[in-house]
Amino acid sequence: MSGDELTLTELLFQGGLENLQPEEIAAVLSAFVAPDGPVEQVPAPTAGIQRVRDQAEELHVAILKLQANSGVRINAEDWWKLCNFSLSLVAYDWANGVSFGDIMHKTNAQEGSIVRAILRLDELLRK
Repeated sequence: MSGDELTLTELLFQGGLENLQPEEIAAVLSAFVAPDGPVEQVPAPTAGIQRVRDQAEELHVAILKLQANSGVRINAEDWWKLCNFSLSLVAYDWANGVSFGDIMHKTNAQEGSIVRAILRLDELLRK
């Protein structure tokens, strides 16, 4: 399992997605399918997403520390790319039916990166 799979599994077992609306779940899960690239802090669209983002980031840190204490060498910058909420607002808007053109006006991400992330998110949501 990779770091993103471990973090997501722990988040699910801790009930992190309970009480969220479907569009909020899409925003949270986007962190685990975001393309490689810079990890940018974007405001969470809702308080529920912020709560789960905080929980996911705490879990991600705990797993990183556990791996480091076990002698597993991990590049911290690469590690944070595995739990990247930079497209959470994009995913939230997509799940709310906002047009692609309107979404593109709210982000600096490239169109191809957004399309790939949304396709991967759609695949994850279907599992």
